[in-house]
Amino acid sequence: MRLSWLAALIPLAFSAAPAFALDQLDIQHCQQQGDAELTIDGCGKIAGDKTVDTHDRAVAAFFLGIGYFAKNDLDNAIKAWTEATALEPGYAHAYNNLGKAYLSKVDYPKAIDAYDQAIKLDPKHALSYKGRGIAQFLSGAKEKAQADFQQAVSLDPGDSYSQLWLELTKRRLGAKASPDLAKTSTQLNMTAWPAPLMLLYEGQMTPHDVIMAAQHVDIKISKARMCDVGFYAGELSLSQGDKSEAIELFHHATDVCFNSADEKTAAVAELKALGQNP
Repeated sequence: MRLSWLAALIPLAFSAAPAFALDQLDIQHCQQQGDAELTIDGCGKIAGDKTVDTHDRAVAAFFLGIGYFAKNDLDNAIKAWTEATALEPGYAHAYNNLGKAYLSKVDYPKAIDAYDQAIKLDPKHALSYKGRGIAQFLSGAKEKAQADFQQAVSLDPGDSYSQLWLELTKRRLGAKASPDLAKTSTQLNMTAWPAPLMLLYEGQMTPHDVIMAAQHVDIKISKARMCDVGFYAGELSLSQGDKSEAIELFHHATDVCFNSADEKTAAVAELKALGQNP
């Protein structure tokens, strides 16, 4: 499962608090991202303990939100990240995650507001621009989305997904295919996924080739890649006027994507826009 939006977020750290103020086992459980239940248990105890330093409660609330989000409990994730921002008003990463959660709930205005705040606090955080761009794209403001994706690419030229979003947005706005898409940034890794998708957009690979390239010995990685294929190939088909193929591909994305994937949120939105039942 690809969670680059999460992996790239380096949250505030717990302070060097006395042992009696923060139970070390709770801290260990709180930061145990591989086990949502342990995360929720440990973080919930720290975040709810008003005898703990406000800073540490904010950090715990941040991780608590991650635990809930991993379980697709969006309401409690939003509650936790909102609490983190209340305890630590300058917590840009918590605002970014709020944007992600609201985007998953298809609440584009609130997602955009959260991303706005994250960008205000950290103007160089590329993921917030990409997240806001997706919210803008799905809400119909594709010109604004293009500007956000362009900024995301400028801040992080190595992010192939921002480049893909920028390219598909340009095409949906009527632009012709960008020449040598794969060469638009020398910092893109064209030997790794999602390079085949970029080559598909360039016309250098067929959908079948991309599907074969998506296969991996790790079933979760294969599933995440096939999610990408369904959504990004669907967008390409849509930009080329093939709605029936786009619908089929978007349905595939909704079937295989993890709940946390932006591509699933976007595929569902596109199907609804095409008059389909996701």
